[in-house]
Amino acid sequence: MNRLRFSVFIAVSVCILFPITAQAQYETIGWEGNYVFTTNDGSQPIGMEVVYMGPWNQVTWFADQATAIIGVGLPLSSLQLAIASEITCMIQVFNVAADGSLNGTWASSFTGLGQATATPTADATANNRIYRSQGVNPDGSQFAGTLEVASAGTDIYTLAWAYDDGTSLDGIGMRSGDHLLVAADADPATDCTVGMVSKFDNGSIQWDWARQNLSTSITSNLGSPVYLAQNYTIAGIQTADQSAYTGVLGFEPGPIVSRYSVGFTVNTASQPDPVSAVAVLRGNQLMFVYGGQQCIAVNHAVMADGRLFTLSANMMDVMVGVTVQNQIDTTQGMGTFTLGGDAVGSVTVAPVTNEIYASDGIFEIAENTPIDMDGIYLRDNGFMAGVYAPGGDVSDCYVQSGTIAPDGTITMDYTKFGSSAILGSELLTPLT
Repeated sequence: MNRLRFSVFIAVSVCILFPITAQAQYETIGWEGNYVFTTNDGSQPIGMEVVYMGPWNQVTWFADQATAIIGVGLPLSSLQLAIASEITCMIQVFNVAADGSLNGTWASSFTGLGQATATPTADATANNRIYRSQGVNPDGSQFAGTLEVASAGTDIYTLAWAYDDGTSLDGIGMRSGDHLLVAADADPATDCTVGMVSKFDNGSIQWDWARQNLSTSITSNLGSPVYLAQNYTIAGIQTADQSAYTGVLGFEPGPIVSRYSVGFTVNTASQPDPVSAVAVLRGNQLMFVYGGQQCIAVNHAVMADGRLFTLSANMMDVMVGVTVQNQIDTTQGMGTFTLGGDAVGSVTVAPVTNEIYASDGIFEIAENTPIDMDGIYLRDNGFMAGVYAPGGDVSDCYVQSGTIAPDGTITMDYTKFGSSAILGSELLTPLT
């Protein structure tokens, strides 16, 4: 059954042991944008990106670890987003009927939507309820089996599915309002996280979550949307001679979330004239590229399973390309990857230093029109910011990458194609 190939992250808004009469209605509401959450232990804030994929959202967290955390979200409304994390986890949003039956939509990362229902049986105790469950996978195939739900703490539940074909699924549920949100995975070694992100009138947001096999109560983290100021001052240092320079920079948001046009001026001999750039914002991580209209910004969220969740943008149109690149070979450097979409070819990415990576490859969209994928990247854990120049000269292309601090300042490093070192660093301070 296809459902068992994915783990489920589900944010739950109701207690299924006590039926609620209100029916929760799943809504296709866009949450696309960037957010940041504070951590309860005072460590580095966690950035969250939400990309609209149709009736569900692809969610990526950028934290202080080697890979990005991949999840999937289903918007309940413009104020509530149910999210599951860990790449194989699936999210199920159950509506709870007056008779205790469950029904609703589920989604898994990069795959699509399914439907599931669960009808209570007579086999139940005070803390456990047994259901007959059935549903439909994204490809139209069907599944059926039993579902057992047991209390595991304050508004926390364990869920175990035993399907008629002999397969099984385990997960965690969380009560939140009129929904039961459940996260589960077929792999016993994977612990999913289920959560709900809520927006408030003052502009703040809150992430309520619980971790499978760990949480007995709900944990909350406060956060806010991430926005770029219109203008910043630049205080930079060139690495080679440690010379300082200053400048000004402006961002102009486009109609596509996460893509910005950039213009800046600095008082250095290497950049005497105003410069145009294109920027991509993911969570609290920012990158931009410049050097000419041939320079394409490409950004990878490095997944735990070796794949790349890639966004790309150029200076000539407002679109952002979105694709998943599969790893097809691990013998060279970081690996060789497919390009996704209609592109035929592959690209190999390998480290030059701990922070700098280079790419080499060729692809074709139209027959007999090969396009070079030679490029350079700056890597910060699971966030890889790169530049290449399809059909053009990449030698003049620069890439700049950094993190937005809670006070709005942005600390960035930059390098240029062909270099094996960080050429300089900048502190961008918003002008008020």
